[in-house]
Amino acid sequence: MSRPARTAFTLVELLVVIAIIGVLVALLLPAVQAARESARRTQCLNNQKQWVLAMHNYHDSLGALPSGAYLPTAWFWRSSLLPYMEQMAVYQKINFNLGDFCVNDPAAAAPDSPNKADLKSWSCPSDPNTRQLFKGYLVTGADYRAQNYFGIADGVSRTGEGGTFFLSSDIKFKNFTDGLSNTAVMGERGIPTAYYWGWGLCGAGTRDAFLSFQDGFKPGNKNSDPDTWRFWSYHPGGALFAFGDGAVRFVSYSTNFNVLTAMATRDNGEVYQLP
Repeated sequence: MSRPARTAFTLVELLVVIAIIGVLVALLLPAVQAARESARRTQCLNNQKQWVLAMHNYHDSLGALPSGAYLPTAWFWRSSLLPYMEQMAVYQKINFNLGDFCVNDPAAAAPDSPNKADLKSWSCPSDPNTRQLFKGYLVTGADYRAQNYFGIADGVSRTGEGGTFFLSSDIKFKNFTDGLSNTAVMGERGIPTAYYWGWGLCGAGTRDAFLSFQDGFKPGNKNSDPDTWRFWSYHPGGALFAFGDGAVRFVSYSTNFNVLTAMATRDNGEVYQLP
């Protein structure tokens, strides 16, 4: 008499199959995550390219780059570039005649305030806080969106003027005697969880608009106030920086400090090479 055909897995066989599937998932997950980060990094790179292209178009029209921050209202360089980023509708909402520190003006809390604009080109998709709306800032109760991209003021000093964007700056391409391709004009910084620093169009301090390497270059903490003074990103190992010629390069945290300060200044005559 023949034995009946087996129609199901044994418990041991089922456990083996589950174990194999688990191993495959463990092997594939890092690859999937790496692919997603690669796509986010590419978008971040393209965002910075758009900003530099806008800088060139602005310079072609007006003969100089926008000021890092216009005093006393503290509208930033990004606000001046909006028409060249195809954001004329947002630009037309800006009142450049507001009083000292435009974030404190009641207009900053208006329902149609430009500070609430949700622009993809403002932020890096690798940042978990990107494009979020922060509510109820200061006495005006203003809402605003923070962003990731900051001008470079100097190599070694927060208040220096050796870079591209600083208080009341008026820099022209002819001032880049080190060469546009050798001078970084902007970089990225993570958005802090508290959102107190990083206003896109106007703000209450320079670390809303531009930074330097005075405080180093290393991985940051979104909950650390001191980390709002320096460049860092959510990309593994470093951050993206845009140069005056439109190139965007990934710079490692291990880069020598002298190289960082050399690439941040426009006319110091340094010769350097990124690793």
